[in-house]
Amino acid sequence: MQAYRCKICGETHLAVGRPGNCPFCGAHEPNMIIADHWVDKDQGIKLTDVSKKNLEIALEVEISNTAFYQAAADLSIFPENKSIFKRLSRVESEHASVIAKILGIEKPDIPKGKASENDLDNYKEALEREKKAVAHYQQARDKAIEKRVRQVFVALVEVENDHLKFDKANVGKMALKSI
Repeated sequence: MQAYRCKICGETHLAVGRPGNCPFCGAHEPNMIIADHWVDKDQGIKLTDVSKKNLEIALEVEISNTAFYQAAADLSIFPENKSIFKRLSRVESEHASVIAKILGIEKPDIPKGKASENDLDNYKEALEREKKAVAHYQQARDKAIEKRVRQVFVALVEVENDHLKFDKANVGKMALKSI
């Protein structure tokens, strides 16, 4: 067993072999390193006004998505979907924590979110949310001149694209079930 630490969120995971994704923030395998090689790169970053604004918008997106997924989990009557929405909420919350740390602020409280009682509608809503997140994170990544900010936005684009693919698959799967 080995301790691995995520270069994006800094969380530690104990595993036999390097995990394919961080179980906390979803960052891809190259971001999982041997724990004693990890260095905290979030302290004292001098942010440009552009990066600061992009991070503030990203924080709002992640807080909103955390609340939405938690509401979807609370309302779902299907154990599998309840569990999926709960996991997505936790991942989005971890993203919010990373962004808040870079901004040098406390992570805001998560408000009570709104979602449908229909899981298919929630997956469709999730698709729209993830599309907006990816679009913002891509432009933020491209405008970031700070190495750490760029690294985080690169990872967020990858993870949110994973969520997008996952949500698309679930929309299709649930649409077939309703026929």
